[in-house]
Amino acid sequence: MGRRIKPIALYAVSKDSYAKLNTLNGTSLAAAQLETEYYPFLEEKATTELVSENIAEKTSKDDDENMKNNINKARALILLAATLYGSNFPLVKMMGENTPLSVGMTSTLRFGLAAIATSPWLLNNINQIRKEWSTSPEAAAIVAGFEVGLWNCVAYIAQAVGLETTLASKSAFFCSMAVVVVPLLDFFFKGQKIQTNQIAGLVLAIVGVGALELGDMDLASGSLLSHGDLVSLIQPLAFGMAFWRMEAAMHKYPNQAMRATAAQLSAVFLGSAIFATFFEEGGLDVPLVQSILTDPVTLAPLLWTGLVTTALTIYMESVAMKTLSASETTLLLSTEPVSGSLFAAALMGERLGPNAMFGSGLILVSCIISTLGFDKLHSFFKRDKASGP
Repeated sequence: MGRRIKPIALYAVSKDSYAKLNTLNGTSLAAAQLETEYYPFLEEKATTELVSENIAEKTSKDDDENMKNNINKARALILLAATLYGSNFPLVKMMGENTPLSVGMTSTLRFGLAAIATSPWLLNNINQIRKEWSTSPEAAAIVAGFEVGLWNCVAYIAQAVGLETTLASKSAFFCSMAVVVVPLLDFFFKGQKIQTNQIAGLVLAIVGVGALELGDMDLASGSLLSHGDLVSLIQPLAFGMAFWRMEAAMHKYPNQAMRATAAQLSAVFLGSAIFATFFEEGGLDVPLVQSILTDPVTLAPLLWTGLVTTALTIYMESVAMKTLSASETTLLLSTEPVSGSLFAAALMGERLGPNAMFGSGLILVSCIISTLGFDKLHSFFKRDKASGP
């Protein structure tokens, strides 16, 4: 047969046209050589390309499926965190009825327990991190976590000061406005457009939280915005900034969720302790703290709020925000008042009025619209209608 020649310029040659010649590497091949060298090469090449295309297509589909699964898991984590947060309302109220704790003291104890519980995450391999501080991703995650914690601390202090002269229901409503702040931060600083379904979801969430939290309160009576209300309006700005910065940190350091969470909790604890000690009336009441920590009636809800609805939930948020945006996270967390009302009804016998049910419904609808979008909802109802009788 002579030497074997690899084809460089391939032409579409039919097996029926053996008499034709094909120029390969500048050498003319006879029909017999086409049969023995050229066609087997084409067949092998086509098979290889087909297999490669199938593998690439399967890999792409697997990646898309994994991404969808990760997004759904992250959404489930945030909804679970919001449900756990809802248990805070009746437990804190029950704890307040048994002990005269100030808001600053409550925050100090709550975040103190959370900071102690997560301190191993923060201090793990800390000596090595200190040696490589300027280049260590672990160190950068600690700094990012402290920054987020400081924003949260500002929000909690604003909440404490505002609650001195404003209603708790109004303060909770103002707090929920963080759902608006985050998309605005994305718009002004990242240039991200706010989609129509996001706007609809935001409006419904705000109206829903307003109906649920404010209820039948007469907003026309007295001053609509008191000094406490104005201070409380700092909450959504600070909480919104905290979520926005946490999203950036988790996208940049996705393997440092534990360390960033611990740093965040430590920062809030330190800020709350300073505020409670130097700026609240009575300061840090050590005998009161000792009595709380030795009384099972007050210690049990304190452990729950510190370990479960603070340490665990904030870690869950950090993990979820590796995948979710801060905008979607805050919107999903707006379901917190819904679970709060349900826990209050179950644990304290509070009755859900029409405003609470109406507001809860709007909040749930807002999450569905924002998450799925109008196109998917339209396709779903169209398919459901087509499959009907």
